[in-house]
Amino acid sequence: MATGNGAPGYGTTAPPKPVVAMGIASSTQMGSTGGTDSITDTTQITFGDVIPFSNRGPGADGLVGVQLAADGANAAGAYPINYLGNGAYANVEWGGTSRSTPVAAGAMALVYQAFQDRQGRWPTWEEARAILMSGARYNGYDPFTVGAGVLDAGDAVRIASGRRGLYATPAEWTAGDYHGYAHPAFARLVAPGEVATTTITLHNPTDRDVYAT
Repeated sequence: MATGNGAPGYGTTAPPKPVVAMGIASSTQMGSTGGTDSITDTTQITFGDVIPFSNRGPGADGLVGVQLAADGANAAGAYPINYLGNGAYANVEWGGTSRSTPVAAGAMALVYQAFQDRQGRWPTWEEARAILMSGARYNGYDPFTVGAGVLDAGDAVRIASGRRGLYATPAEWTAGDYHGYAHPAFARLVAPGEVATTTITLHNPTDRDVYAT
């Protein structure tokens, strides 16, 4: 789900966002398309920042609201063929979290395929989310802004296919509960002086040892 384009303030993620969905923010890839931000050298391509308009968490339920950022400012995207009449030119430079979200969905499809090829079964939504988030590149922003980091489809597929890396479940954790139960789609509270704990499991899909710090 696109987080929306109404930031830079916090608490701006746009509903609805189902519990099993991922909130996708918009990261930059300036200078990559030859359009309004054309370059003369590939070293001029700047990428991986979060564009100011990208909505930020927390959501109305108090949860993080953002799981990942993907390329949404700016790069090429599909254009209706019947508008141009030629499929070879049916693309246009544009941006927004509505562009970031299909980029993440395409990467997720690759994760599903790689996991199925490796494991002989399809991943659960929790596994797929964890792998996509574990493959992300941390870019220095807080979780309300970027979630786990900027999408790296290559690393996510390497984890899903068991070539290298590891992934953690749960992929994220919001401390607390409500009257003793942590509802997946409801606010969670921690009283003053109260301690909240959880268990994070690291999964090694490879055939060799992986050392984690």
